[in-house]
Order: sequence, then structure tokens, then C-alpha cells
Amino acid sequence: MTASFAPFNMAFLSWVALVPLFVALNGVSLKEGLYLGFMAGSVHFITLLYWIIVALGHYGGLNIFASIGILLLLVSYLALFPAIFSCLFLFLKDCLFYGIAVSACWVSLEYTRAHLMTGFPWCLFGYTQYNNLCFLQSADLLGVYGLSFLIVLVNVSLWSVIFKRRNKGVWIETIITVVVVFATLGYGYHCLSRPFSSQKHVKDIKVLIVQGNIDQSVKWNPDFRRKTITTYMDLTEKGIISGADLVVWPETSLPCFFQDDKSIQMLLAGLIKRRGILVFGSPAYSMKGGLLRYYNRAYMLSPYRGGDIHVQYYDKVHLVPFGEYVPLKTVLGFINRIVPAAGDSFTDRCKYIDKSYQ
Repeated sequence: MTASFAPFNMAFLSWVALVPLFVALNGVSLKEGLYLGFMAGSVHFITLLYWIIVALGHYGGLNIFASIGILLLLVSYLALFPAIFSCLFLFLKDCLFYGIAVSACWVSLEYTRAHLMTGFPWCLFGYTQYNNLCFLQSADLLGVYGLSFLIVLVNVSLWSVIFKRRNKGVWIETIITVVVVFATLGYGYHCLSRPFSSQKHVKDIKVLIVQGNIDQSVKWNPDFRRKTITTYMDLTEKGIISGADLVVWPETSLPCFFQDDKSIQMLLAGLIKRRGILVFGSPAYSMKGGLLRYYNRAYMLSPYRGGDIHVQYYDKVHLVPFGEYVPLKTVLGFINRIVPAAGDSFTDRCKYIDKSYQ
């Protein structure tokens, strides 16, 4: 399963990745299934999320032992979902449409993991197909969960056929799986072959992607703020010579509160008046119910009637665990004492910027 994701990118393995687990679960008790699922999940997530040690050590300032402890804590929580799935796999063994039921259980657990306690929507099974354009097209109908469902359904069907599972519905399920796979491929080919727009005389859009390659260790330091902004402005000025219609800067590319900084607003407004639309990231805040709330915000600036600049924005919903917030802090009171260096990183950065403004 780990090899199906980046950086290995062997997406083809996802279609058979669960078969060894199904073989191991064959004929065991629910208790043994819980154990096997937990071990399989632990191995998967610890090899997939190893980067948390680097993030907490390099940017959070934690020692290696604290970083490993936090990783193991997170992995233990995430491994509960494959463990529960394994129990459901055994519990539903006499179900007529077994593959469909098992796939639905997997998707339900993925959805729960993505939303429970702010959610951890990382590494959902469907994400492995991000380079498979034909299968990817169906995501506009069913989202990533539809792709996860299809992948698990194929895994169950392969296990059923290869290991000759005794169930009246095996061949019916296999036929259904084949039909669904070909229907998904057919829909994908249809989407990729149709024109991008039915309108006549649609012009091509030139997009400029700007990457300033700013070191995250100094990014939030007020002394480097001007250099960061200058870097992005200079790169953009060089790029728009080619006639870009849309300019995109990275997430939190501006280490300041754009909503308050008049000089930055004027600077970017001048840039947009000369060329196209600009999308960029910046921290933001608001007062709600007497509480100060910080946001990881994406802005879009575009020319408006009369020479004005139209400003739109979107606030990030799912923050990065241990990068932008500490998960389970309200449930596990001791976690804040374990990771004082990491803290709620995004909030801490916003407060740091706030103090520099004051």
C-alpha cells in the first residue's frame, strides 16, 4: 500500500495491495483479525508518514525521541481503522454481495478518518490514482471515495477468484467488478476525448506558476519578509513578459496579513492592473464571539470595473497535523506538554506576525 503512494508512485500495486491481508485474515477469529489489521495498518502508516519525524525535529525543534513518540501515537490511532476494517471483513463473510459490502465498509472508515476530530484526510486509497487519468475522471462524480471503493472492490474480487472463496455470489460480484471497471475506463476516455469547451473561439490561457523556494526556517521571521515579497515580485515581473493570464503563488507565500497591509495591497494591485489574475496564500484572522481566529487563506485578485481590484478568498478547512495544528490536543491534555516546540504551529506563526506588526 505504501509503495502505491508518492514518492514510489507504483499505483498499479494498489489493485492487489489488500490481497495479502485478505489471505492472512482467512479463517481467523475476530480478535486475531483485529490484531492483523492493526499490524498491517501500523506498518503502512509508519512507512508512509515517516516525514513527521523530520517536520517536528527540523521545524518544531523536538528531539528525535519525542518526534518518534508522536509519530507512533498518530500511527497507533490511524491503524485502528484497518483493524476495524479487518473485523468487518470477517464479520461479513456470509454476505451475498460480499465485495460490495466490504468496499463500502472501507470507504465508510476512510470518510470517518477524514472527518473525525477535525479529520486526517491524508493518504486515502483513491489518491494513488492521481497519475491514472482515465480512472481519475470518475472523481468528478464520486470523489476520491469512489476511486477507493473501486480499488477495494477489485482487490476483493481478485482474492475471491484466485483463492476460490466459497460463496454463491463470487462470480456475480466478479462480473459486476469487471463491468464497473470498464464503465469507469469508458467514462474516463469519454471525458478525455471531448473538447474542453463547447463555446466557439475559446482562447488558450497562459498560466505562470511562481516558486520562490523560501527556506521555511526563516520564512516567518519579520527580518526576511521584505526579501520574500521582493523575490516573488521579481520572479513574477520576469514571467509576465510572456503574457500570462493567471499568476499563481504558493500557499502562505506572503508572510504577513494581507488584509491589513495597505502597502502590499497597493503593490499587488499595481501588478494585477498590468497583467491578469493573481492567486496567492496569506495568513488571515477574524474576531468571532470575542475570540481571535486565525486562517490559512488563499486570495484571488482580479481587475474589476472602473479599474478597481476584485478580492476573493477561501480559508483552508483541513490543516496539516503537526505542521499547522496538534491533533487530539483537546482530548489528550498531555500532548501539549509533549510537543511544546511544535504547538499549534500555524497559530503560533500568525501570533508571531501579529507581534511584528505591533
